[in-house]
Amino acid sequence: MAPDFTYSSERSSDRPPLVVIRSSDPCFLDVLRCCGKADIPVVPVVFYWEGSGPWISEYSCYYKDPVQIPNPARDEAGAVSALQELGQQLLDRYGCKMMIVPTSDTSQVFLQQYFEALKPFYFQMGNSDFNSSCMDRIYKDHFAHLMEEAGLPIPRSFACSDPSDIPAILQRIDYPCVFKPAIKDITNSFQTLHDKKKAVECGDESSLIAGLEGALQKGYRLVVQEKIVFDRLEDEMTCYVYADGNHRVRMFSGQHKIEEHPKPYGTGVASRFIYKEELQPLAQRLVTALKWRGFLGIEFMRDSRDGQWKIIEANMRPWLSILFQAHVGFNYIEYLYRDLYEDLHGLPDLLLPDVRQRTQPFYRLHMRVFLDMILNSASTAEDALNALGQWLESHKGDLCLTSFIAADPVPGIRELELLQADYPPWMKNAIQLLMAYLNCFQPDKFQKGSDDTRNDGRS
Repeated sequence: MAPDFTYSSERSSDRPPLVVIRSSDPCFLDVLRCCGKADIPVVPVVFYWEGSGPWISEYSCYYKDPVQIPNPARDEAGAVSALQELGQQLLDRYGCKMMIVPTSDTSQVFLQQYFEALKPFYFQMGNSDFNSSCMDRIYKDHFAHLMEEAGLPIPRSFACSDPSDIPAILQRIDYPCVFKPAIKDITNSFQTLHDKKKAVECGDESSLIAGLEGALQKGYRLVVQEKIVFDRLEDEMTCYVYADGNHRVRMFSGQHKIEEHPKPYGTGVASRFIYKEELQPLAQRLVTALKWRGFLGIEFMRDSRDGQWKIIEANMRPWLSILFQAHVGFNYIEYLYRDLYEDLHGLPDLLLPDVRQRTQPFYRLHMRVFLDMILNSASTAEDALNALGQWLESHKGDLCLTSFIAADPVPGIRELELLQADYPPWMKNAIQLLMAYLNCFQPDKFQKGSDDTRNDGRS
């Protein structure tokens, strides 16, 4: 299938675009908005399958001239061919290769699996020249090996690719533990088979043996990992970094959950921007061990048994809160673009949160989970309005919603319309109150070049 692509007069005439693959719609929307905030042109690449959607990203003012390719899960060769044809058109137009950006683990695996076929047309994050595959580091067992070699604190981890590996693992593992695929396949089949879970928890030897044998029979390469137990939500932390071609961290920020639903171990309702200075040296050592160039999201947990921060994993592609970081002033997409096409000269050697960003409350609110939480605590419209008002009153600060921003409001409005259809009629008042609060009290902080949200070291 040839890409459905035509050049538009609206495209930038001089700046090469980023090519962004839509696989996770919320992450894709975040990346589009990060690009829009930095005035970076984008070529959105999309594919569909039966039952897919609704795609709220298609309501964004930054969603223009999409390129449709075959679904890689159904037609890998067709998808690669379409990307090659698109890449050649862009190469002819701009005279240089483009950076291609995945928006999920599965699309990253797809792009890395066909790295050599796409290499004449596209750069990908990872190595010093953006021109070599990073597939080996995506494998969780190899990632754990690199962390252990560097002496970095990680949960005890064991590779399991054959039933003969199981006895040795049983002798060394403690419970509870988890097992998960060393790498996701393009169809994300492991989560499909395990009730959407990224990892399977085992509390004893018999459940671990049964789980490993069943997954190995289905052809999975696995990692078994001790489960880190932590006491408080603030003991689960995600740090974000941008590393240059010399593998030096040039930008560092972070966030942690402050509320989840249902409790415990539910999805994050709200997160808060935070700077955790003690994790910065660990992040730099991780970047050095990976020999990484580009951005990373590093997940940490503080182990309640020894009080030590442990590295759980590193996300080597955009994450679901990348727009929130840009909202506060850390636009990792912009740094990637400048690093590739314009270099990082003139920017700080290391960009860290300033006093305002460290002390002023910045919250990211997951709209659907937040409204589910309100619904769960209420049985009438009055209850819902009271619960919503109390939450907003006790979390005064700067709110960033997963889909609603003032400069690009339609996707958020569309999501709320879809949510209303799932909720009882009396919840409509709570949704309208939330919209009124956002419109009245959240200034438009996403205008291009806004001094309030740009953080380029000049403040």
